[in-house]
Amino acid sequence: MTFVRHAFIVLLKVLLGLALLLVLAVGGALVALRVPNVQTRVAREITRVLTRRLGQEVTISRVDVRPFSSVLLEGVRVRDRRGGELLSVGRAEADIRLFSVLNPRHLHIGQLTLTEPRFELKNLAGERDSTTLDQFLGAVKRLIGPPTDTTRSAPFDFQVEQI
Repeated sequence: MTFVRHAFIVLLKVLLGLALLLVLAVGGALVALRVPNVQTRVAREITRVLTRRLGQEVTISRVDVRPFSSVLLEGVRVRDRRGGELLSVGRAEADIRLFSVLNPRHLHIGQLTLTEPRFELKNLAGERDSTTLDQFLGAVKRLIGPPTDTTRSAPFDFQVEQI
């Protein structure tokens, strides 16, 4: 019986050690998200992904991530295909309702607040999309539509309750 008890104690210590390691890793990631350099890197990655998915240049001046509560984006700009300004938002703040570190395929936003939003509506002679609005709607379809790669993955659950 003493061997079984000893094995159980060792197993318990290993499981507690792994749990502590997981808590420290998640805590470290959350603390890292509050560091300006990390947030700048996050902004660069977000703009890279959005530019690729939209097919139009996207820039974000500043990102402030407050884990599990809100995300603040400042200086959001989207360029049209000719390089002119299509859309700009001085500040976008999203209150996060649901996000799980263990299941990051779900993101529910309670309220999205846009400060100083501007949209440039122009007619585009000779383009397949006749206005910048058509370009923008096409870009949004590419963003929320199926991914361009053929790798199978679980769908991303994204919802916004109020804008």
